[in-house]
Amino acid sequence: MKASFYTLGCKLNQMETEALASSFRGQGFLIVKSNENADLFLLNSCTVTSKSDQKSRKWLRRVSRENPEALVIATGCYAQLDPEILKSTGKNVVVIDQHKKDLLLDFPLFIRETEGIAKFKNLKFNEKVRLFSQFLESNSGHREDRFRYEINSYYFHSRAFLKIQDGCDYNCTYCRIPLARGPSVSLNSGHIVNHIKELEKNGYREVVFTGVNIASYSSEGCDFKCLLKKILSSNVSIRMRISSLEPEKIDRELANILSDPRICSHFHIPVQSGSNRILKLMKRRYNRDRIYSSVAMLRETKENPFIAADIIAGFPGEGVNDFMDSYNLLDELAFSRLHVFPYSPRPGTEAVFFKNRVPERERDERVHSLLKLSEKLFLNYAALWEGKEAEIVVESMDNSGISGITSNYLPVKVNKSTGKPWPETVKQRSLVRVKILKAGEICEGELINSR
Repeated sequence: MKASFYTLGCKLNQMETEALASSFRGQGFLIVKSNENADLFLLNSCTVTSKSDQKSRKWLRRVSRENPEALVIATGCYAQLDPEILKSTGKNVVVIDQHKKDLLLDFPLFIRETEGIAKFKNLKFNEKVRLFSQFLESNSGHREDRFRYEINSYYFHSRAFLKIQDGCDYNCTYCRIPLARGPSVSLNSGHIVNHIKELEKNGYREVVFTGVNIASYSSEGCDFKCLLKKILSSNVSIRMRISSLEPEKIDRELANILSDPRICSHFHIPVQSGSNRILKLMKRRYNRDRIYSSVAMLRETKENPFIAADIIAGFPGEGVNDFMDSYNLLDELAFSRLHVFPYSPRPGTEAVFFKNRVPERERDERVHSLLKLSEKLFLNYAALWEGKEAEIVVESMDNSGISGITSNYLPVKVNKSTGKPWPETVKQRSLVRVKILKAGEICEGELINSR
């Protein structure tokens, strides 16, 4: 019995897919790649951009066409907002919205108890669809628990992911994620600390904090800074990676906390624009000056940290001067990597009704310009680490070598010496100390030691 999973979007989606795959694997399903044949497929969709919507529809159509007797389940943010569109992609496609996604953790056990795993494999697609409807009906009184996606062993990743927050209370004019995921909620701080200890006990050397807006974390009077203090005072040694920080949430107190060596030297800021006028139209909560000061504070926390940025090109009303404000800000601050998003109007958002749309050709030219800048900035940053030592978490390992990510988010490949076995301490998930020999999109390194 085979199950296949395909994830689009953020680390939060990736983490939730990990939990779903773990549940299916625990009931006897064999997890296969998303391009292989299977008896059950699951899409965890994203709706940040129109391109992500297109990817979801394209994948569902292909999988449904190539696996006509399989059950194809679509969930996630796109499924929450446009379920009928996804249902129309195939006769064997069923949709469960974002707010019921956690129910899927129980579906493999339901299959085992009603039909049995082996029998499910031989059911026709309409029988599988009927069984799924029966499952939903038996859980009609379900109340969403957004923090059920908790596991201690990961299938797709060598680093652990921990969901500490979900939802968003912001009302940015371009974003429909609050419509899909709802208001901000946070996991109890004591539970987070205990789970991190459990992950470390299970051999994980890094945990990535995930959420929609983790800096807005708030639970029982404890904010994000309070949470980090509790974790760091709990005597854990696992390294911790912060997924994203809003510029207005970064202050001197937070910067001091982030200077702890257990916090990875990698930060991500959703800048979105370097133009004060466009930031106001977007209803962002900061201006250019705050971006500069936030980056300055982050640079003081570590030795040359990796700082990435999100940027939107072609927002309605973005003139040439606005674009150059963004370009020059990103260049001057020397971000290590840019995540460039061409603006696309998202249904249900304010910006859909904004006038002065940027022509697609001009928007795409700006995207291209920003991508070229990102390439230059990354290679400049990586070159600074040639000849230096760093620790990587081993994410892949084969006869040719090992690959992993440094604390400051540089991908490193270490080639294996012919005829020489790896030391016993070099294994999946272990921390390995390397020397970076040559910078590049994937840096070349040599092994020093491991732990």
